[in-house]
Amino acid sequence: MSNSTGKYWRFDVFQRVEHALLITSFTVLVITGLPQKFSSQPWAEFMIMAMGGIEVVRIIHRAAAVLLIAETMYHFGVLTYKVFVKRVSLTMLPSMQDAKDGIQALTYNLGVTKGAPRMGRYNFGKRSNIGR
Repeated sequence: MSNSTGKYWRFDVFQRVEHALLITSFTVLVITGLPQKFSSQPWAEFMIMAMGGIEVVRIIHRAAAVLLIAETMYHFGVLTYKVFVKRVSLTMLPSMQDAKDGIQALTYNLGVTKGAPRMGRYNFGKRSNIGR
């Protein structure tokens, strides 16, 4: 799928919504969880009070946790459907070759070896989303 700028979307609408929910729920868990963990610190007390008190923070934290769990279950459900029903290839999953390629790329980038490793279409950077 492309748009008028000639760019290709990596994910469809459902995948983009899924990733947005994942990012949002994780961020909310961090923002509400760290102040609870370090509640004796002045910055944490300020954040807890700014969010409406400890009870509100706990409710928000639990809601974000439920959202993350639901999103994870949905993700594994979709993945299971794609693998076992649609027979989609698992080429995006990391393999032992990715670890070898990563080590070779590191030695190349550090100047230890002269040649960069040859990699396939989905190299370790794309699979781990570092290269994007």
